[in-house]
Amino acid sequence: MKKKIGTMIDNAVYRRLRVHAAKEARNVSDLIEESIAAYLAVHEGSADDRLAAFERFTSQPLVLSRSQLDMILEEDVLDQ
Repeated sequence: MKKKIGTMIDNAVYRRLRVHAAKEARNVSDLIEESIAAYLAVHEGSADDRLAAFERFTSQPLVLSRSQLDMILEEDVLDQ
């Protein structure tokens, strides 16, 4: 189920958003929802939760080549 919301954003930002949506053959609403979800995924959770996740991630040796690591770091998660 979806909830209709109203908000105000800068005209220039909205124009850029519409262009980006058209290039991807998607609607503006989907891009806004995806952006908000990505923002919340980064900012939700307590500092303790983030620290625990970091410790789990770094507790084992990283088994990636330099090129694999570079590819991951260059990837834009918002483009998916």
